[in-house]
Amino acid sequence: MSSVTLSRVALRSLRSPAQNRSIWVPASVKPHPNTDHFPFNYRNKKSFAVGFYSYLGFGFALPFVAVAWQWYKPGGLKNSA
Repeated sequence: MSSVTLSRVALRSLRSPAQNRSIWVPASVKPHPNTDHFPFNYRNKKSFAVGFYSYLGFGFALPFVAVAWQWYKPGGLKNSA
């Protein structure tokens, strides 16, 4: 590598992260006009929160339920006799 390339790399690492990239943010963000294609309704926040956390809780619990089922079913790991 040439000394010019090394100096560019060194100078680039000294810049702050805000100088390394530019982020364009519009002045005003308008809500999406058509929400008919979403499989959920997020306008009622309490209902959305209950459904969202139920979905996440079910997805998190499913592997543990599957392991418990394999472990304790007749002929499973705990009841192999």
